[in-house]
Amino acid sequence: MDVSRVLFIAPAEGRKSHAEERPEVVDLVKRLHKQGMSYRAIGGELAKAGHVNERGRPFYHKSVRAMLDA
Repeated sequence: MDVSRVLFIAPAEGRKSHAEERPEVVDLVKRLHKQGMSYRAIGGELAKAGHVNERGRPFYHKSVRAMLDA
């Protein structure tokens, strides 16, 4: 293989995390979790406050958990 013909391919960046995209939402999730709220209840509070996912739907409990795990 001729090394002079090998192209350098930069790594893909992928999707941004919730913390990078919407840090204010992640901060709110952390505060509500410290108050003892469940993931589903936090999703409901986010919806009441007008925070929705990228598709315009309320956050599912799995998304809330992912925000806390990140």
